[in-house]
Amino acid sequence: MLETKQSVFYLGSCRIDASDNSLQFPASADCVQERITLQPKFVEVLAYLAHHYPRVVTRDALITDIWEGNTYVGEKALTNAVWHLRQQLGPLGAGEVIETVRKTGYRLCIEPRFELPAEDGQLRLERKSRLLGRALIGCSVTLALVLAVAGHHWYRDTLHRPFGVDRLTSDGGSERFPSVSPDGRFLVYGGQQPGKNGSLFQLDLEHPDASPRQLTPDSSDELRAVWSNDGKSLYFPSASAGECKITRLDLKDGQLTPLADCTSVTTAIDLTVDGTGLAFITTNAPQKNAGIYLLDLTEKEAEPVRLSCDTECPYRDRDFAFSPDGQTLAIARRFGDISEDIFLRQLADGSERRLTQGIEDIRGLSWHRDGRRLVYSTEEAGNRGGYLIDTETGEITALDQDGLSYPRFVPDSDELVFYHYNNHRQLVSMHPFAEVPQAPFPMIYGNFSQRYADYSPEARRLVFVSNESEHNEIWTSDVDGQRRQMHTSLKRQATSPAWSHDGSRIAFVAADTNHEGNKLHILDIRDNSIRVVASPYINHGRPEWSGDDSFLLASTVDGLTRFHLDNKPPTLVSPIMVRRLQVLGDWLYFSYSTGPRGLWRMPWQGGKPEQVLGAKLMSDGYNWTVADDGVFFRQRHSGSALLSYFDFARAEVRPLIELPPNSISRQENMVWVEKEQKLVLVSWNYPRRDVMRLRHPALQ
Repeated sequence: MLETKQSVFYLGSCRIDASDNSLQFPASADCVQERITLQPKFVEVLAYLAHHYPRVVTRDALITDIWEGNTYVGEKALTNAVWHLRQQLGPLGAGEVIETVRKTGYRLCIEPRFELPAEDGQLRLERKSRLLGRALIGCSVTLALVLAVAGHHWYRDTLHRPFGVDRLTSDGGSERFPSVSPDGRFLVYGGQQPGKNGSLFQLDLEHPDASPRQLTPDSSDELRAVWSNDGKSLYFPSASAGECKITRLDLKDGQLTPLADCTSVTTAIDLTVDGTGLAFITTNAPQKNAGIYLLDLTEKEAEPVRLSCDTECPYRDRDFAFSPDGQTLAIARRFGDISEDIFLRQLADGSERRLTQGIEDIRGLSWHRDGRRLVYSTEEAGNRGGYLIDTETGEITALDQDGLSYPRFVPDSDELVFYHYNNHRQLVSMHPFAEVPQAPFPMIYGNFSQRYADYSPEARRLVFVSNESEHNEIWTSDVDGQRRQMHTSLKRQATSPAWSHDGSRIAFVAADTNHEGNKLHILDIRDNSIRVVASPYINHGRPEWSGDDSFLLASTVDGLTRFHLDNKPPTLVSPIMVRRLQVLGDWLYFSYSTGPRGLWRMPWQGGKPEQVLGAKLMSDGYNWTVADDGVFFRQRHSGSALLSYFDFARAEVRPLIELPPNSISRQENMVWVEKEQKLVLVSWNYPRRDVMRLRHPALQ
């Protein structure tokens, strides 16, 4: 912390007192004088910028001095601090109070005035007494300081070191979405083997070595459940025979009662505090985005009522949790495809406030029993971890528990259960037409992931996304995965790179600087310069270049859209909603995101779509790539991943290789390298997910 003699300073009319972490604006005709208390780290950032005015302060300097060099926590915490400071200093009405200097750091835009306290006679006497006493007690003070520093570091180390992690399940498959019964005795979770449906299981925590009890049949699919307040029933989404239903299970007699329609067996679900309402996330026409619906359990014929925004929403709600007092709803809200944050909604009047800023992906959240703190899980550049946030001050504490996913507090306890998850995606290649069948071989070895590959015959290089730098950045390599080069240093999520046909540029999608959506970017490989494509849209799908490289194509909320490279407004090509695009020759090949499955094509300059492969053969929207003479794709197949080839001339399908289920990522595309007769894929190691219980000092 900076010197206390300069702990008070002014920015315009706002008085900042670092000694008690407060901001104070003068009274006006419209409002009384208000004193606002902020998180200590927020005030430290503001004071640091003030003492370095008017210089630019780098993010590294702020993280080093305020977060003790903890980059993993500091990167997100600093972004969060600056966002909160801008909100609180808004009444100054002076435009931008804290300026973001691109690729550098921050600068204070208002000159600070520091207040030096005056000394009266009593203060001078006390100061002299202290000076005389220092000579006698110097050694004691030095010793005390050494002990204090040692104690401080011991406390900080203890705070961030989990002191109790127990494995509750080890069935060898995937156990997810744990929830403990109200009396704390039973654990329910979703268990699944590769290529099979999920089922709900119940484990007696008083006899953890006993075999878990299967609650739902193999013929249906269930993974995520919530307990009734009396512990006698479970509520969960269940899929069977092509239908998804929110279902109630009576644990005494096993009776299943369908309650409402749903869209996914992993949808978020929670019970209101009084147990009279069941909330869950689903879609319901005419709304386009998924949202939170509330079902009144006291009415037999009740219909779910939407709580989320229902028209022209620039976001979609993905997860939520009711506070212990039932007055607040914590919501994980996604802007676009690669940016997500937590919002708090007051149920009494519907008012909301943003709690976090700049999270990539939220994987579950749960309220502490004190009703003030939240635990949430994030996935950043492929790595998952847990955090504790104070909803009043915004202070964030890292739990330093690798792989923590979908945490849920044990009722009336400071312990929580979660499932451990780590996944590794890797570029692999195979020669599909070799005389001897060959399994895919890794192209790049290392403890980091690669995703979203594309290949340029002109540049003779692969482009892909890797988290080798601890952020998802754009990389290239030669066709064998060698001579790798990192081209971006955005330190925020980048995804879906696509080569221009002449091999000089790469289009990709990245989170915007406000983390409220994403933007299309173009990287010029010749000088490594990056530009943002003009667009009014918040979210953009995976981009593809036109056949002559004169514009980009990408999916938006309006449909398939053309983005011009001269900053002209984008134009709508077609209202169709697409998942993946590939231009080859005169044709634009695509798969629908909403619409008939299979592979389709139309002229890249616009035209009527025609089907290439039907839904009976190809159901995956990403796992395909078109070559001159045919299509490589993941064929619809039960119990395994079957890679096949459709020959245009013969109009026939040729199976190539059968792989274990889930060994090839369903979210990734394939790449065909014609000269090498090589198919590049993204492997997805089926992750083992075990349910764990955590006891941590920060949760006390």
